[in-house]
Amino acid sequence: AVGRLFPVGDSAALAERVLEVIEDEALRQQLAAAARRRAETAYDWDRLALEYITLYGQVS
Repeated sequence: AVGRLFPVGDSAALAERVLEVIEDEALRQQLAAAARRRAETAYDWDRLALEYITLYGQVS
């Protein structure tokens, strides 16, 4: 998991999720590591460039 889910408009649930992350060091480290892995794989420059080239090819 890269984050925490809560119902739209439910500020109490949002506050609970934020407190979970603040209070749990292991959870923070797990979420941070997962977010970094996702950023490195989903947003690397070569992949983004290829996606833009494909998109531009479709609209031109």
